[in-house]
Amino acid sequence: MALAAGCAIYLRAVHLPLGTLVNIAAVIVGSGAGLLLHRGFPERFRRILLTAGGLATLALGAQMAVKSGNPLVLIGSLYIGALIGEALGIEAWLERMGERLSVGATRASPENRPGSSTTGDARVAPTGAGANNTSTFTTGLVTAFLIFCVGPMTILGALNEGISGDHSLLLVKSMLDLATSFALAASFGSGVLVSFVPLALFQLAITGVGLLVGKAITESMTAELTAVGGALIIGLGLNLLGIAKLRVANLLPALLVVVVIMLALPPH
Repeated sequence: MALAAGCAIYLRAVHLPLGTLVNIAAVIVGSGAGLLLHRGFPERFRRILLTAGGLATLALGAQMAVKSGNPLVLIGSLYIGALIGEALGIEAWLERMGERLSVGATRASPENRPGSSTTGDARVAPTGAGANNTSTFTTGLVTAFLIFCVGPMTILGALNEGISGDHSLLLVKSMLDLATSFALAASFGSGVLVSFVPLALFQLAITGVGLLVGKAITESMTAELTAVGGALIIGLGLNLLGIAKLRVANLLPALLVVVVIMLALPPH
């Protein structure tokens, strides 16, 4: 008992990001289960899941976007963030990373190992199919990152963890992400699993901000950050439904721009 109490006191003292660690584990477990189902999943079920996911994503994004209390901040953040993201070529970088990772996963798969009867077929796979696999990988990675990382539960949960060591919000979020990652991985494949890396970096960064600045993060800043994230998620929903082909990843810098704008504005 004394040892357990001592460990608990130590964990609170060092602000161990338990909520984020549990969240990462939930995404890995959920994605892994979805990947096991991915190969044998009938195409018609994948399509209907994508449709359902697209509609749910649009609804989630719209719900988040209306949180903005200052539309000019939302619009300005998106415009400036879009210019920065386009200049940096974030979408193209993610596609190149997705191509490398998906090629590595293909080479490591059992059917493509030396001595496999299907190795020859894999080497002469049509370029279009490979490009489509890369696109699916990248879509899964970006979609999962935004759904898992952009939202009030992520921001407030990670901040609370940094400020007070309260993990409760992130633990609730972990249960939601467990189910979401399963559904996404069944549709998109391994890109969803890889999303645990940016998820870890993003949430740990916010927890670090909570440790450093504490209550300097205001409710209005959180609301505007949530609204910008909602706009990006709406873009994802349009992509999932095939209505548009937006380079949503190039808008990611808007999430940093909105914080800078809110810090520059006078308090009200």
